[in-house]
Amino acid sequence: MKRAALVCVAALLLGGCASIAPPYPPALNLPARVTDLSALQRGAQIYIQFAMPALTTEALPVKGVPEVDLRIGPSARKFEMRDWLETAKPLPPQGDKTLYVTPAGPYVGKDVVIAVRLKNAHGHDAGWSNFVALSITPAVASAENVKIQATAQGVELSWTGSAPGYRIYRKTDALDFAPLGETKQSPYLDTTAEYGKHYTYFVMGFHNASESEISAEVTITPIDTFAPAVPAGLNAIIGTRSIELNWTRDPEPDLGGYRVYRDGALIAGAVVSTSYSDRTVAPGVHYRYSVSAYDQTGNESAQSAPVEAALP
Repeated sequence: MKRAALVCVAALLLGGCASIAPPYPPALNLPARVTDLSALQRGAQIYIQFAMPALTTEALPVKGVPEVDLRIGPSARKFEMRDWLETAKPLPPQGDKTLYVTPAGPYVGKDVVIAVRLKNAHGHDAGWSNFVALSITPAVASAENVKIQATAQGVELSWTGSAPGYRIYRKTDALDFAPLGETKQSPYLDTTAEYGKHYTYFVMGFHNASESEISAEVTITPIDTFAPAVPAGLNAIIGTRSIELNWTRDPEPDLGGYRVYRDGALIAGAVVSTSYSDRTVAPGVHYRYSVSAYDQTGNESAQSAPVEAALP
């Protein structure tokens, strides 16, 4: 008895006297259920993607690469898991890759359901992922012969194709490709493009949830070589010792100003208003006036229709 007490005292001095806890059961290493499965038809292919979970059902890091059981199969109007499992086709595993591509041809005109589950080394899983339903249609034709040009209104894309609709994607030096807009036919005008910036575009046809393969990419750095509209409404009014000119304001947002011509010669090169007073005139002399507009880049329009005036 005394000896047991001495042993316990010694144990306390060395680090404590405690009972041994029962061992923990081994971790199952069961990958968490996939919840972000997505699928779409693009051309003659079905693209299926999901994220590989990093944690197990016990919130521990997944060890190794789980076995992927990804299946696609036709579905009746009323989905029955048992029927689907009997007909769904498993896609060949591809290690840790999570983007699967499979031909759409066998399912054209059918509704399919797609799901995935991940198994551990013992063949156990945490259940099927979210189920994705997809209606498979004949392949949507891709946009061909895509061309691009800068216009006074923006960047214009044109192409040939037979798709019911098209989506336009654009990339800049700072941002990756993103949807820009949709149209039912060519051409498409990007009115948000800015001169001097570099852009890359591609076009994708679509029909309901199906998309075509993407078109060839086209790039452009639009340069402003477009003159403003010719000024309209030029009038000449006889003053006491001057000829007063006025005209209608041009609508361009990058308008720089106006230039006034008399008898074909420039007499005012930087007029910012829509009027000009010519005080260098002599009585009895007939003068012929016209006006042009220029933008902030220096592009100048043609001259307006001329007007004539003379002091008495």
